[in-house]
This record gives sequence, C-alpha cells and structure tokens, in this order.
Amino acid sequence: MAYRRISLLLDQDRLCEARTRVAIGLAQRFDAHLFGIAPTGLLEVPISVEGAASLSDYAERARSAFAARAHANVHAFAALCGREDFDRFETVVDIGDKGQLLVRHAQCSDLLLLSQPEPGSAGQREHAALVDHVVLGSARPTLVLPHHEQGLQLVGSRVLVAWDESREASRALADALPLLQAAEQVEVVHWNPSHADSHGLDERLAELRQWLVLHRVRSDVRIEHTDIGIAETLLSHAADLDADLVVMGAYSRGPWAERVLGGVTRKLLASMTVPVLLSH
Repeated sequence: MAYRRISLLLDQDRLCEARTRVAIGLAQRFDAHLFGIAPTGLLEVPISVEGAASLSDYAERARSAFAARAHANVHAFAALCGREDFDRFETVVDIGDKGQLLVRHAQCSDLLLLSQPEPGSAGQREHAALVDHVVLGSARPTLVLPHHEQGLQLVGSRVLVAWDESREASRALADALPLLQAAEQVEVVHWNPSHADSHGLDERLAELRQWLVLHRVRSDVRIEHTDIGIAETLLSHAADLDADLVVMGAYSRGPWAERVLGGVTRKLLASMTVPVLLSH
C-alpha cells in the first residue's frame, strides 16, 4: 500500500495555507499526486428576500460569488505549490455541499486532509459538523491537523496508535501503514482492556506486532492502565512520546441519519495538539 493521491480541502480559512504545506510535504515524501478540492458550498436563501424575481437575482449573484471564491482558493493553492516548486497537483471547483463533495472525491484518494475547528471562531460549529460528516462518511482515512501552525510540516516521525481491537482501530492501523513504515518510532497502546478481553490479549498483541513487522513496521506494542479519560490519556501520552501523529479509529453515536462523533473522538478533536489520522 502507498499513498498515490492525497487530497485536501481548499477554502478561505486561515489554516488553509498550513494545511497545503503539510499536504505538499506528504506528497513529496510519498511521491504522490496532490488533489485540491474547492467546493462552493450550498446557498442558504434568507427569509427576508421577497418575490420570485428578487429571489432569482439573489440566488444568481450568490452562486457567482461562491464560484468566484472557490476559484480564488484554487489560484492561491496553485501559487503556493509554485512557490514550493511542486507541480504534481490538480484542482477541482465543484458546486454543492462541502461535506458531500469531500466524501465523494475522497473515494478516489488515499488520504484526505482537513483542519481542526478553531476554538472561538465564527464558523466553529459548522466546521465541526463538516469534520464529523467527512470522518464518518469517508471511505478513506482523514488526517485532521491541529489549528496551531507550529511544526506542522513534520507529520509521522513519532506515531502513537490507539488500539482496542475494534474494526475501526484495525482499519485506521492499515490506513496509516505508509506513514508507519516511514516513521522513526511507532508505539501501539491498548488502554484499560476489560476483564473479558484480557484473556489471551498478550498473544493477540504479539500477533499484531508480527503483522506490523511483516509490513516493515517496527513498533512497541503495550498495555497501559489509566484512571482518567481515554482522550485525556491519549493527549498526555502523545506529549510524553513527543508524538507528531496519533492514529485511531473514529467512533460514532446516535442513529445513522443523525450520527455524530463519539465522546472520545470528539474530545480528542477538540483538544488535539498533534495531527490525528482517523478511520471509521
């Protein structure tokens, strides 16, 4: 497995430039193609607009403005790629809902980059909903970058993998293999296994370690116990390890039609200090 096409959201968020620089760095490391996605978003018609003619005029002007903004995002992305002397990229301006378009384009990508919702920003709630939708709906892994920009060019040198033997964790581990193979240090930790799960756990973790070795990943696989929340423990352990990437399965709660990220995933994304690769 290798990353051959890495996609990222192009928007007017202040984090877009940092996200682009990380994407370029990953594409250079893996000799991958970069794909910039500039969705226009959908029009929300205000109730105050009255009359069919006025509504039609308003909608047309709004669509033109949305398209112009998306094209400006593409031009900014292309300019940054030029300054970084990187030419293996393409872009698309697509009309429609951001989340739906990102999920659709991710089907033909190996990795999709988004940014953490910035605390206190005007669009924080909308951005969080977008991350929810993409992480839980995408057929490919999502790499979510923290909102702070320091050191973001380095992703995947020291990796912490959260392991709980779930389908989601297993998929995240497999999705992260190219990064794990290139990492200097990989630590896989299973926190607080239940009494029912503990029987034979050492043997299963040994099998997991052997599977990683077969994929040219040398790792430290261990069991840890904690009295605090898993999200808090993950962040604390990542800091102790000086990790620059966390890999974990993403979990949901609620009915399919109204699903949102589960508690641990949501807490981690709200407080993350390092990039997090999530698979569902």
